[in-house]
Amino acid sequence: MIRKKDLIKIEKELTILIKERLLTEFKNNKGKPVDQVDNIALLKTELDEENENRDKIIVASVYANARLFIRFMDDDSTSSENTQVKNNIPIEFSYNSDTDEFDIVINDVKFYENKLF
Repeated sequence: MIRKKDLIKIEKELTILIKERLLTEFKNNKGKPVDQVDNIALLKTELDEENENRDKIIVASVYANARLFIRFMDDDSTSSENTQVKNNIPIEFSYNSDTDEFDIVINDVKFYENKLF
């Protein structure tokens, strides 16, 4: 059973991680890089309850809507775009007894556009 404060922290950490990865690695469907992330709304998180324990929480899937500003390569202009993203691998959180919180375990997770067709 996950405590409410742990769930809030995990959602906050996921939002930060998604923003960071979108800014550094994500390109839209035309290959243009992200200049700015305006908003991220977590839609759904699915936990891997079979493989978690009291010291580890695994988020199997994360779905999020993101409002992005895409940079054009030929000039300094940007365009806004809404997209839905999903992670490619599970994200693990481990329990830190010093802070009584779960901390994200850094991995090579990437977020890609979740096409709904």
